[in-house]
Amino acid sequence: MFALNGIEHRFGKTLAVRVPAWSAAPGERWLLAGPSGSGKSTLLHLLAGLLRPSQGSVAVGGQNLAELSDTALDRWRGRHVGFLPQRLHLLASLSALDNLLLAQYLAGAPADRAGAQAVLAALDIGDLALRMPDTLSQGQAQRVAIARAAINRPALLLADEPTAALDDANALAAAGLLAAQADAVGATLVVASHDGRIRDAFARRYDLEAAA
Repeated sequence: MFALNGIEHRFGKTLAVRVPAWSAAPGERWLLAGPSGSGKSTLLHLLAGLLRPSQGSVAVGGQNLAELSDTALDRWRGRHVGFLPQRLHLLASLSALDNLLLAQYLAGAPADRAGAQAVLAALDIGDLALRMPDTLSQGQAQRVAIARAAINRPALLLADEPTAALDDANALAAAGLLAAQADAVGATLVVASHDGRIRDAFARRYDLEAAA
């Protein structure tokens, strides 16, 4: 599903992350682990094509991301990658449902209100479709963000520290929801976290060491 080879990424002269080789098959669930400063977020951004590596190659679904122009990469990402950032970045001026419809629009996909409503319902927040983000609880907002990440049925679903601000019960629930949504759309799931509470939810694990 994806393959990383000889990856290094630097911000200026500072090495942020190094991955000699890592590959995953379709439908696998991976925990991307490592201490703070090991480059977990940077690596997710490389997988999503939000950053281009300083060295090495990133291929997702057989597509070498280096072969895509910036514009083509944006369109590819919208169709093939779902991303749940640490900060959820729901647009405050749009309802929960419209945040999902915007994700469809940005991917160049036709608006599918019924499909978006169905994804919200699958996450038990169908009744919140018309609510604005600032009226949602943290857990509700995270479910909307998960729905937005999954709305275009991505091949790759990425989540960055999704349980950091959650209590024990909600942390386990969030990991379960991500896995369920990945299964529902047939996506490979990569969750970056140093949260030991969710370690057992993943059959596969890739460990990063602090960049030297």
